[in-house]
Amino acid sequence: MRKILPILCAVLISAVNATDIVKDGKPAATIILSPSAVKAARFAAMELQYHIEKMTGVQLPVVTNADKAAGTKIFVGENSMQKNDFSHQEYLIRVKGDTIILMGRDKNDASAFDYRRFDTFPNIHHEQGTCYAVYDFLERLGVRWYLPTDLGIVY
Repeated sequence: MRKILPILCAVLISAVNATDIVKDGKPAATIILSPSAVKAARFAAMELQYHIEKMTGVQLPVVTNADKAAGTKIFVGENSMQKNDFSHQEYLIRVKGDTIILMGRDKNDASAFDYRRFDTFPNIHHEQGTCYAVYDFLERLGVRWYLPTDLGIVY
């Protein structure tokens, strides 16, 4: 198994590099959330949008209707293409053609959150596999978190 993991990582990284997320200073992808997305998935989508913008200067649109998506489709959280049947804290990153799926096991919590207020974020002790999928994906794109706040993030 240890020999397979580096090969899988190399394949994933090359697949991401072949898929456009931002091109010529404009969005080439759309983040898609289910209309009934749980808090962890909504938070994960905002994290993805925030860090892609920090990396590129381009803000990707977030929609709840895949028909309104342009370019590469980045599905965050449970969606019509893939249902959530993961174990505790498991997650999936799938890159195939112009589709990226980032999802995992999340707590069934539909409560509101405000991305500007830390105290409304998903509880770190609750299941948030979709957040882990997004963070893993961003790390593969080069993001590193060394300290809390923007001071400790390297793009």
